[in-house]
Amino acid sequence: MKKLIVIGLALVAGITSQAQNNLFGGVSGFATGGTAINAGTNWAVLPGYSGANGSTPLVTFLSVRGNAATPITLQSYYVSSSTFATATNTTTTNFVNSTNGFVAGNWLVINHTTLATMLESEARLISAVQNTNQIVLTTATTYPVLPGDQVFQETAGASVSIASSASASTVLNGPGIVSGQAGLPLLLTVSSTGVGTNTIDAVNCTFIK
Repeated sequence: MKKLIVIGLALVAGITSQAQNNLFGGVSGFATGGTAINAGTNWAVLPGYSGANGSTPLVTFLSVRGNAATPITLQSYYVSSSTFATATNTTTTNFVNSTNGFVAGNWLVINHTTLATMLESEARLISAVQNTNQIVLTTATTYPVLPGDQVFQETAGASVSIASSASASTVLNGPGIVSGQAGLPLLLTVSSTGVGTNTIDAVNCTFIK
């Protein structure tokens, strides 16, 4: 399995906003913000394609924020298992085609392929794997999981320690920060061991063939 790689980065302190605002569905790029799973961890999912050409997501801009005392860990993930939802799920228990390779405690990304855009991709932690067709999440997804939605298990890849400030964003900006896998979603999380909220303010990617 191809793992994510750290390509290079530049750290710049200061308050900033999104440097790009590309529309989903084009071939140039994609921008999104983070979503909190708890006070200490924030995640963002980048699609594994631009339009329908199966390109590789390459992060070129990232703005994160954390408490001043503890550095943030930027963690990237690669897809290690995949399956499809087989029933409509609105609770923590999700019925899937197969649970082969899925492990409790790992991250999960659900691509709501039945919805309009990849903005509705969601990340959750796996609480338990039951029988051969049930994956239980720590919390239910915001949107219903519908038959045909893609379900990906994520395994930790490259990570970067980032100095953070409670009063200003820390920015990674360059030609390439983290690369994903062709045709697959790229999950990023930021977290720290200290007390305080960590957030992904904005993350932008371009797509490469």
